Amino acid sequence: MCIRDSCITYDQAMPLTIGAAAESGLTRWQGAIDFVKVYKKSLTDAQIQKMTSEGNTGSFTVPANSETGVAFTSPSSTKPLQCSFTASGLVDENGQNPYIGPAGLAGYYLSAFRLPSAPMMAFIAKRSNDVYEFVGENATLQLAPNEQISFYQNDAAGSHFDNSGQFDVTYTCLSLIHISEPTRPY
Repeated sequence: MCIRDSCITYDQAMPLTIGAAAESGLTRWQGAIDFVKVYKKSLTDAQIQKMTSEGNTGSFTVPANSETGVAFTSPSSTKPLQCSFTASGLVDENGQNPYIGPAGLAGYYLSAFRLPSAPMMAFIAKRSNDVYEFVGENATLQLAPNEQISFYQNDAAGSHFDNSGQFDVTYTCLSLIHISEPTRPY
C-alpha cells in the first residue's frame, strides 16, 4: 500500500484493518474515517487532483430568509455519492444581528419547526420525500444519482421572511464503494 512515495507492505495472512491494528491490545483510531478507497497502485498527485476537481467539490450559500431553501443536485447522474457538507456563518431568527451558527440555538426546540428534533435555526437538509435531516456544522449524506435535496435553517414554514444572515457551505462528494464479493489484497 502506498501513499505518495511512502509504501508499506501488506501481509496477505493478516486481515486488512483500517483504523486499528490487527493485533489485539493496540489503540484504535479516535475519530471518524470517511471516504476510504483502496487502489491496486499508488496514485499520482495529478490523478488525485483530477478526482477532486470533476464537479465533486464546490460551495454555495443558504440565505436565512429563503422560504424555499437552496436546492443541491448530486453531481453524478450514474452512481451514488457520499457528500460531506460543511457550513459556516451566522443567522438570526428576527432580522437583528446574526449570532446563531449552523449547530442552531441549543435549548430551543418547537414542534412547528421543519425538523422539531433539531435546535432553532440549525442547518438542515430536506430530501425529496419531505424527510428532514440535521446537518449542523458538518454532515455526510448519501445521495442517489441525480438526487436533489434542499438546505434550510430550522424555522417554522412561513417564518423565514424576517430571518437574517446566511450559511456558507462547502461540499465534497465521492463515489460510494459497494463490495459485492470478497476481494483479494493487491
